[in-house]
Amino acid sequence: MGKFIQYFSRLATYLTQTEGHPTQLHKAFKALFESMSTSRKLFRLFKFMNDYIKIRDMLQQKSTDLLVNINKGIQISIRAIFFLYWVIDNYLILNKILLGKSGLTKSTSTTKFWIYGSLLSIMLGVLEITAGLREKA
Repeated sequence: MGKFIQYFSRLATYLTQTEGHPTQLHKAFKALFESMSTSRKLFRLFKFMNDYIKIRDMLQQKSTDLLVNINKGIQISIRAIFFLYWVIDNYLILNKILLGKSGLTKSTSTTKFWIYGSLLSIMLGVLEITAGLREKA
């Protein structure tokens, strides 16, 4: 429902700006859009703690098997990259909420971390599939 209100208010902001409606109505829809955008981001605060806990748990697991340690190293790298993504994302959200502006843009700072984490996750999946196929052969 929140997403619907946010996008409806975005459309209404656009329509009231281009259709020559009173500026008061335009400002009201714009304020609604911006507040809904911020409120939808609040659930993401402190998600980096999930990755921190996963990294901590993985580091506590001990193994002497080389393949298990390589797998664990890749998993820790993935979690560390997503940890950085969430830390920067939290900075952007808090900066927007507290100061009303953002020093960094989402596309320049966090997207790179998300892409690197996703690529490593795909690589890990391929490695696990090939290891599973070798075991069955």
